[in-house]
Amino acid sequence: MKSLYRIAALGTLLLLGACNDKDLDFPVYSDQTEENFYRNTDELRDALTGVYYEQKHIWSDLNQYYRTVMEIPTDNAVKGGYDDSDHPEVLQLELFNLEASNGAAAELYTICMRIITSANILIKNSARTEGDAHLIDRMVREAKFLRAFSFFHLATYYGGMAKILEPLKDPKDYLNYPRLTQDETFEFVLDDLKEACRLPRKSEYAQEDMGRATQGAAFALMAKIYLFRKDYQNAKLALDSIVTSHEYDLHPSFGYNFVADHDNGVESVYEVQYRSYGSSWDRSTGLSIIWFVSRKNENGYGFCCPTPDLRKAFDADDPRIAYTFIETGDKFTGDDYTQDNSASPTGYHDRKIFVPRSDPARSAAASETDVAKNFTYIRYADVLLMYAEVLNELQTTSPEGHNANHYLNLVRRRARDTPPRDPARAIQRTVPKTTEASLPDIEYTDQVRLREAILAERRRELALEGWRRYDLIRTGSYGSVMRNYSSTYNTNKGKYFNDNRDYLLPIHTSEIDKSHGVWQNNPNF
Repeated sequence: MKSLYRIAALGTLLLLGACNDKDLDFPVYSDQTEENFYRNTDELRDALTGVYYEQKHIWSDLNQYYRTVMEIPTDNAVKGGYDDSDHPEVLQLELFNLEASNGAAAELYTICMRIITSANILIKNSARTEGDAHLIDRMVREAKFLRAFSFFHLATYYGGMAKILEPLKDPKDYLNYPRLTQDETFEFVLDDLKEACRLPRKSEYAQEDMGRATQGAAFALMAKIYLFRKDYQNAKLALDSIVTSHEYDLHPSFGYNFVADHDNGVESVYEVQYRSYGSSWDRSTGLSIIWFVSRKNENGYGFCCPTPDLRKAFDADDPRIAYTFIETGDKFTGDDYTQDNSASPTGYHDRKIFVPRSDPARSAAASETDVAKNFTYIRYADVLLMYAEVLNELQTTSPEGHNANHYLNLVRRRARDTPPRDPARAIQRTVPKTTEASLPDIEYTDQVRLREAILAERRRELALEGWRRYDLIRTGSYGSVMRNYSSTYNTNKGKYFNDNRDYLLPIHTSEIDKSHGVWQNNPNF
């Protein structure tokens, strides 16, 4: 059957453009047929650009699906916005009273399916691509990483998926495949990641190829799956490969992770690339999430406001406070106003994703929704904390002879060595009062106590970066944490959390209906 693809950054379609650091972000519009494309490595590279481009929508579309799904339904953030009627579907996510027809819950699913479809088309057609066999093989492994990335999110947050690893004649045909269990889904995701683990290391790519999937990124995502399944031995093997490679390190300052000047830096294990080429929201190629979380007084939407509970998770002398929260009274260098968070339901906004107007990444952008700032999906600090966790669970040491405390303390030491004053601010309302005794090394020998310390450190270090829900789900603590949050703050957020329903998101009603009974929704939806 002949298939025509309009190259317009749509998930099942092809995108043309050289796949380098810049062009991962720039859509070029044209028409091609599947039959007359994929003839050579240039065309295969162009198609791979399209797969990478689809990934960008998770962090850049209007509802900013990653924070909507991963942070707002946790104790880290509340919806925000103008009032409860502003995106009520997101409020339903926050309060755990959503229906299967909830559109906000469906968007991450939709984007991931588009990535999978695009990757499947590329992988199939690569068999007839002529040219450098080594390069073709590498690009196929990149596509398999992107496919695994998508299935990882689907399996973690929606449950078991159908095993569809080839293009379908009709996009709706995937609903004729039965859903597997979550664990069965992870099994074929791991198969893709084992292939992706043969990708080049980050240091083996040329500068213009920064942002491509790497060996380290594949091992890190593999470790996340094993950690989710409590397969600590295999998680350790994956993390051994990253840590002993010495490909990565911690930035000297925690704040470097959130500044465009340090994009693709030494701490970045996998980073989604954004460049400013667009001229409007519809043509945006930059990171538009900044608008999603900016204070309403600055014409932003004011969503995903950090909670006081998250603020209390930090010691008062923790420098990371300055790079996690924006408070009323803060003033960024170059701005002619101070921050006014009076419209925020918590009094806080998210500093990590915010780019001040004075920052060249924003001031040079074509529009406020088109900022040239990457999104770091996996940081080396995350890897070190996972490593600490698995070493503690196994009660063992790394190949280099270090115990769990060592890797936990690497993260804490970097935090305490971070300047407590954010260099982007002219006025900083809260400057943590650091001393030589701040964030001391942890030397616990009790396994339970150390486990709690590592998980608490993950919350502080990775706050608002999209891993809180993952951690609550995999540790089985999601329900108890949210109900405790409701009780502590006398709020409906978490009050109605149902352990037999809310660990998973629903599959949208329309998808269930189209399957004509082949698919059943998740329990109690």
